Amino acid sequence: MVAVDSNGEAQNAADTANYQVVGRCDKTVNNTDDGEVVNVERGVFGWANAGDVTDANIGSIAYVIDNQTVSVATNGSNSIIAGTVVDVDGSYVWVDTFNISRTAGAFTTLSASGASSFAAVDADSYTVDAGAGLDNQAAGTLVLGAATATKVEIADADVETEIEGTLSCEQDVELAYANKTANYTITANDCVLSYNTSAATTNTLPEASTVLGKVFFVSLQDDDGDLEVWTDGTDTFDGTNNKITFADAGDSLSVMATAANVYTILVNVGGTLGTQ
Repeated sequence: MVAVDSNGEAQNAADTANYQVVGRCDKTVNNTDDGEVVNVERGVFGWANAGDVTDANIGSIAYVIDNQTVSVATNGSNSIIAGTVVDVDGSYVWVDTFNISRTAGAFTTLSASGASSFAAVDADSYTVDAGAGLDNQAAGTLVLGAATATKVEIADADVETEIEGTLSCEQDVELAYANKTANYTITANDCVLSYNTSAATTNTLPEASTVLGKVFFVSLQDDDGDLEVWTDGTDTFDGTNNKITFADAGDSLSVMATAANVYTILVNVGGTLGTQ
């Protein structure tokens, strides 16, 4: 098993600070002198079992004991990760070196006003009790900085999540969708709404000041009845108009609450502005 040290040089994997396992080498190379080259493979390899790895540990992190042996118990003071256990076969533990975690264990104190800890679910995923008040924001608000977990699952569906930095998503994003056939008042939990109407139907947006930054998508799916999208109270789309009417299948609207009493139209396909 091969690791690289803080200087980027290949070493026998060991419980040594700043070592990072990169894979397996199938021959011995003397690295006493600079300039030697070693070919390293990454993939799934069988390593000696320290004696504590069983089938129940499949999916768990494997830690380096030495350059040929792994354990599911953290080893020494550095807990160098070998990869993820994918199978246990006799005295061998099959470890995927492509899936090496960047961190191990659980976070401890988040902040003086936050939860005492949250635990790792897998290599890059952490589950947090949304009601704990994780920083000096309001309870239930989790602010992700640049160096936090890749994925955060929040137990409370109504929790607010602020992303400070870049949010990268490698899977499909599902938006809240609903189909309506009658008058409806949109809530903060709605996002995409389609309408099949047999008569004139009214769709009322929530008060803009309560959903600032929220985007709503509305579409009309048939020609059987007009769809009117209303703002609430004194809210308007442009300072004057507080209603948009759609008459044809395929007409659609996208709006964002951008200020108190203001919805900004992002997309308007076929809609006619007016007043209630």
